[in-house]
Amino acid sequence: MKNIISIALIFIASFPLYAEECLPKGMLITAYSEGNWQLYLPDGKCGWNKVSTESEPRTPSLSVSNNSVAYVDAAGNVREKKLESLEDLIIIEKSGLDAYTQLSYDASGNNLYAVLLKDGNSVDSDIVLWNRKNREISTVLSQRSAQFEPFPSKDGNVYYGNVSCTVQCKQVIQEIWELNETGATVKQLTLLNATSRQPVSDGNGNIYFSSNKHHFFNIWKYSQKHKRSEKLTEGTVVDFSPVVISSKVYFIRKTPDDISLMVLNTENKNAKPVTIKSQFEDIKELRLGRTE
Repeated sequence: MKNIISIALIFIASFPLYAEECLPKGMLITAYSEGNWQLYLPDGKCGWNKVSTESEPRTPSLSVSNNSVAYVDAAGNVREKKLESLEDLIIIEKSGLDAYTQLSYDASGNNLYAVLLKDGNSVDSDIVLWNRKNREISTVLSQRSAQFEPFPSKDGNVYYGNVSCTVQCKQVIQEIWELNETGATVKQLTLLNATSRQPVSDGNGNIYFSSNKHHFFNIWKYSQKHKRSEKLTEGTVVDFSPVVISSKVYFIRKTPDDISLMVLNTENKNAKPVTIKSQFEDIKELRLGRTE
C-alpha cells in the first residue's frame, strides 16, 4: 500500500500546477540586462533573441509586416532597424529642441506614429505621422492640451491619451480618446478622473489600458458597445504596457519586490505569470508586432 501511495505522489509531483505559458512570437520587450536597456524578441519557447541596436533604444515599436523595429536613439533621432538585413538607419533626424517619443507602427508598417514634444516639453505635444513612401512627417492631431501614446487600430481609429489637468487637479488627469482619421474627429472615451494611459485595441470595440483609478495601476477595458470602463486586474501592484491578442492581454506587473510578464484571460479575468527563461533585471516596455 505504501508503494502505491509513493508512486501516486511521484506521478502528481511530475506535473506543474499550471501549464507553462511563454510569450508568443511577434512581440518585443525592452529589458535591462548586462548593464544596458536592450530589445528582445521572444522565440516562442520562453527564450529570447536580442536585437542589437546602434544606440540604447527608447520607446520602440515592432512591425511584423516590414520585419523592422523603430526606436528613438540616445541623440533623439528616430531609427529603424531591419531585422533581416540588419541595417540600422536614421529615418527622422532630431531638429532643434523638438523631441520624438512613443513610436507606434500601423498594421502595414508603412506609417509610423509618434508623439512630438514641442521644444522637448511634455506640456505641449502633437501626434505626428511618418510615411515610408514619401519619407515625410505630417501632423495628425494638435490639441491645446498634451496627447500621448497613439495606437493605430485595425478599426481605422487611433486611440491615445489626452491630459486635461495637472497642477490644478493636484494629479495628472489623463483620459483615453479616439481619433477618427477619416472624419478627422476626436471624442473622449473614458471618464475615470485618473491617469489612464497606454491604450491598445483588439479591433473589435474593446480598448485595454492601464489606469490608477483605484490608486494603483491596474489593467482596464473600455467597451465601445456598452460605453463603460471595467477593471480587469486587482492588487497593490503596477500593471502596465498591455498588448492584446484575441482573448488574452499580456502586460508587465511590478511589485516592490519583483517584476514579471503576465497574461490575462479576458473571459474569466484570470491572470498568471508568463515564463521568463532569462535573468532580466528590469522590464519597461512590451510591444505587439503590427501586421496586416
